[in-house]
Formats: sequence, C-alpha cells, structure tokens
Amino acid sequence: MKPLFDVEDLSVTIGRTTVLEHLSFKVNEGDVIAVIGPNGAGKTTLLRA
Repeated sequence: MKPLFDVEDLSVTIGRTTVLEHLSFKVNEGDVIAVIGPNGAGKTTLLRA
C-alpha cells in the first residue's frame, strides 16, 4: 500500500500542559480511520497538529 503519511513521536503542549505525548501512527492509501474518544481526550488537538 502507498503511505499517505507517517506520524512519529508527536507531542503537543498547550501553555504548560502536555495534551498529547509520544503519539505514532501510519495511514496508508485505502485505509479508513476514525478518531473517537470522550470529550477532552484530544481528538481536535490531534487533527490540528
């Protein structure tokens, strides 16, 4: 499969608070992905990063 993107060791800090830490994943052509989780889990932050 053709890779679309590869994220390795992503961390996001807002102010003094780390909201995502050491996140890694790959998305290949043809993959179907979903970002799910409770309110405040970091879904929007992940997509904005």
